[in-house]
Amino acid sequence: MTIDLKTALTGLIKLIRALSFYPPGHPSLEKVTEEASTAFQPLLERHDPHPYHVTQKGFSLDNVPLAPSNKNLASLAVKLVERRVRHLLFLPELTDNELLVFAEELTKSAAQLLAEGGLPKRLADRQIRSIWINETDLQVIQNNLREFENVRSENFAGETEQKPRRETAETSAVVTRMQDFLEELKEPLNDHEYAQILQKIRHIARDFLRRTGLNGCLALLGLLETHRQESQRSSTQRDAATAAFNSLLTVEIQDLLIDSVAEQTLKASQRRALSRLLVGLELKIATPLLKRMNAERNTIIRRHYTAILAAMGESIFALLQTEITNKTWYVVRNAVTVLGESQLESALPLLNKTITHPEVRVRRVLIRALSAIGSSPVIPLLLRLSQDKNTELHQPAIMALGTLKNQRALPPLVNILKSFDFFGKKTDLKTAAIQALAATKSPQAIIPLLKFARRRNVFKRKHVEGLRAEAIIALGQLGNDQLLPLLAQIPNTHKGPVSKALKQVTTQLQKHHHVS
Repeated sequence: MTIDLKTALTGLIKLIRALSFYPPGHPSLEKVTEEASTAFQPLLERHDPHPYHVTQKGFSLDNVPLAPSNKNLASLAVKLVERRVRHLLFLPELTDNELLVFAEELTKSAAQLLAEGGLPKRLADRQIRSIWINETDLQVIQNNLREFENVRSENFAGETEQKPRRETAETSAVVTRMQDFLEELKEPLNDHEYAQILQKIRHIARDFLRRTGLNGCLALLGLLETHRQESQRSSTQRDAATAAFNSLLTVEIQDLLIDSVAEQTLKASQRRALSRLLVGLELKIATPLLKRMNAERNTIIRRHYTAILAAMGESIFALLQTEITNKTWYVVRNAVTVLGESQLESALPLLNKTITHPEVRVRRVLIRALSAIGSSPVIPLLLRLSQDKNTELHQPAIMALGTLKNQRALPPLVNILKSFDFFGKKTDLKTAAIQALAATKSPQAIIPLLKFARRRNVFKRKHVEGLRAEAIIALGQLGNDQLLPLLAQIPNTHKGPVSKALKQVTTQLQKHHHVS
């Protein structure tokens, strides 16, 4: 954690300096803000929130000093202490804007900040909920957050009740008109009639979208997207639908669509319609989608973004090629996940470039990606990963070979099983190979497994007996009652794992195939 905390605070220091140098809106300031946010990602993603102690000497966590010789961190600590900060805590939900606001407040002099009520009050006034000053009890923080949400909901409800009835009536009128236009647009029309209705739609579209939000976007943009891709529609109408669609797809609408993917209260029908719309946009929206996915820390929500990007297929491979060269490991991981979920063999050249990535978590995701693609060309790559320098990857890579259910995966799995290993150093690998052979569900795996199970253990090595038992269990998963006579011929000491496995598999096959 100390390395990730040091990286995050260093990013904060750079942001504070940039705010003192660049005017608001300057491109360089935006770049530094993005870099600072990236610097915080490992800390927020990998670790549970902890309060960090701040003193004149620097930062510490659980009484362990953080980089005590780092002058920049010491200077930041002094700045915080001068502003009466003793403890600092960041929640995983920290946003770019919250980090920027925090840095802005720290650029003020201590006297000014204290005169304005202090840093905690300033952050509360600016609705910063993911940075907490001098509060170390997470339960208290959670209670405060719930109280804030309740107050905000009450205020919102009050505002809603006070809206004039006239505005509600206007919204109803706009929605009704748009619904009528969309129904007309679905009818058989000549090019002139189609253009006329489309012009009426464009005239009220922005007002309609402003009032109806996501549901309005899905109804209007979804229909236009369908029309511009219908081959039976005239080219004139397709071009008109495309022009209308593009004119309505503003940055604000794009942001709404992208943010809505993370909305966990969406109905299944809404999510399907939203995904279909975003997939159709391809390169028009892929870049901000990638950025949003990389910023998302919730695994379930990130999967929604991944699925949409994967469905775009080869159209975004050029973007993903840039992503896999990124220096931030989780950006590469996300790109690998998207490539795998595309299930396209054409993704393999890009995935091959990550097979030596220094971060083991990237290589672990690569195994899943290769397994998802599943064609024969992934076999050599999985074999390489089965010999990775990190032994944690050996078993999942070998198991992935089995789940391919590909006949070409059998020989390398058998070779692993047959490899010389007198002292049992490869027992885990061979166990994985046996389980992978069973996972292939291939009758061709029976003979090599049977040969291994019948192997005589002259030196009575314990690991050999364990592997023979594993092979017998695998035979039970692959075979039928015709195996029973062959199982009876397997050398058996009438005790130990082999005997137990034989009894289990024999009973299993007899019961399953009604053999008495």
